[in-house]
This record gives sequence, structure tokens and C-alpha cells, in this order.
Amino acid sequence: MKSWRQFLIRTAECAIACILFLFAWPMIVLVYLVLLRFAGEPVIIRDSIVDSGNTRQSLRFRSTGQGTSGFREIGRFLRQYGIDELPGLWSVIRGNARLKDVGIQLFG
Repeated sequence: MKSWRQFLIRTAECAIACILFLFAWPMIVLVYLVLLRFAGEPVIIRDSIVDSGNTRQSLRFRSTGQGTSGFREIGRFLRQYGIDELPGLWSVIRGNARLKDVGIQLFG
């Protein structure tokens, strides 16, 4: 029974992540281009998330590090509103992360 529940939760998370990713796609492209302009490469970085002894990989926008003063302001804004976690939706779709790993809590 537990594996069936896990399957349903994983399927629901993937479906929700797909929908959110489609709606967020224009913003993801815009943020990518702005960060590329103000901070250079890499724009998207890979985070390691440890959950119950398992290590998962999730993507996020780079919002800290070297760059222009404009980059620091943009990075602060992205972190404040959680926009830096949007690429993590792709990690959820691919099965590398869960919604809670990218800051979206739906299930217990």
C-alpha cells in the first residue's frame, strides 16, 4: 500500500510541476536572460539536497556570487520571492527532486 501511495504522490507532483513549469516558462526565460546579462555564466546551478539520508539534485538560478551591483540587487529579489527556485520544477519533472525540495509544499 505504501508504494501505491508513493506512486500517486509522485505522479501528482510531476503533473503539478508540469503545469507550473508551463506557466512559469516565460518568467524563467526572462530571468535567465537578465542574469546572463548582469552576472554571466553560469546562470543555473545544481544544488544537492539531503533528505532522509538520500541526496537529490535540484536546479536553481544563481543568485549569489560575483557580478555587478545590479546582480546583487536582482539576486536579493529572486531569493526574497523564491523565483530562484523555478528551474527546480524541471528537476521535479525529471524525478530528481520533489516539490518540497524546490520550496513547494503540497503533501505531508
